[in-house]
Amino acid sequence: MRWSKCHCCPCEGNCYCNIPYLAEQIDRFVNRVHRFGDAYLYQHLTGPQLAWASKRYHGHRVFPESIFDEMKAAGIY
Repeated sequence: MRWSKCHCCPCEGNCYCNIPYLAEQIDRFVNRVHRFGDAYLYQHLTGPQLAWASKRYHGHRVFPESIFDEMKAAGIY
């Protein structure tokens, strides 16, 4: 885990000042889990399809319904 530099106390960076950074990392992880769960459970994507879709839609919580059309155009499906 990467710690941010603490400027409020002489603690070498291992204190409660890092909570905002950790909360951001947890939010990113939760969004990624939602994307993977949506793809496996509801859209039935395979591993290579999921890797392509997660790179393409990395900022979205779920994949759009038109993802299969885009995969066919890209030669993935």
